[in-house]
Amino acid sequence: MEIDAGVESGISGRLKVTHEDLVVSVRRRKRLSAVSFKFASRAFMSIQSLELTGHANDDIARIRVTSRVSWLLSWLFGGFRFLLGMSATQNMMKVVVAAFAPTLKAAGYRKQGARFREEVSPTVVRLVNIQSSPWNMGSEGHFCVNLGVYHRDLAALHDACPVVESPLVQHCIVQHRLGFLMPVGKDYWWSINDKTDLAALGSKVALTWEKYGKPWLDSNSTLEGAREFLLIRNWHFLAAMASLAMGKPDDAHYWLDKSNELWPEGRERIETWRANHLLQLPKSIRRTKE
Repeated sequence: MEIDAGVESGISGRLKVTHEDLVVSVRRRKRLSAVSFKFASRAFMSIQSLELTGHANDDIARIRVTSRVSWLLSWLFGGFRFLLGMSATQNMMKVVVAAFAPTLKAAGYRKQGARFREEVSPTVVRLVNIQSSPWNMGSEGHFCVNLGVYHRDLAALHDACPVVESPLVQHCIVQHRLGFLMPVGKDYWWSINDKTDLAALGSKVALTWEKYGKPWLDSNSTLEGAREFLLIRNWHFLAAMASLAMGKPDDAHYWLDKSNELWPEGRERIETWRANHLLQLPKSIRRTKE
């Protein structure tokens, strides 16, 4: 059977196929009887294989090669533009961080790139970092300020978060975004572009940190302050850990019970933690559960 496939495939050629002993030419305008049309339709729908002519195969091969080369060049060019865009924004952010740094250094923080840390005690570290948006491109971008207080005694009681020697904000059980502490009261990201006075913006953000971020960091540098923060956020399970770190097992039991009440799907995990950390205490300081 011969079928002119020039319209369907976009290639000027003929598809050749033999199906049983039936020969049908689609180009013929001869009217088929009902029976002939029935068998012709079956033949057309059950074609086993289609063979392109040699010229058509060559054309398809050229199209495929050209398409792949075009895609590769487009990908490489796009990646090159992306890297250039990232580099430009990173250089702009360095100016912002440089203007942000003096205020934190004066408060006792040490700078490590866009991160700042203050060793309050052997068990407490205050952390600040400026986080750039992953979507920054060219001369336009956004950034936010993250805050965290790392309590080693609290981290030691969190079975899923082992103690780390050099913590970052993401390691902190007690962490916040500066925007939530500002009057705007939400996750706030500052914008930069080629018209931004980057040094002035960095200094402005530093003053905002000094007014809203520093007091939060100071107040959460004690276990009492950390527990209060966790309770405000209704994280009763974590508040129980803070209570035990403070040496108050009865309070820990209370907040575990509260967590079971409000988070029943976490009961198994809560009771496992209770068994591992509270029921192992000496009887003289362990609460007797009724």
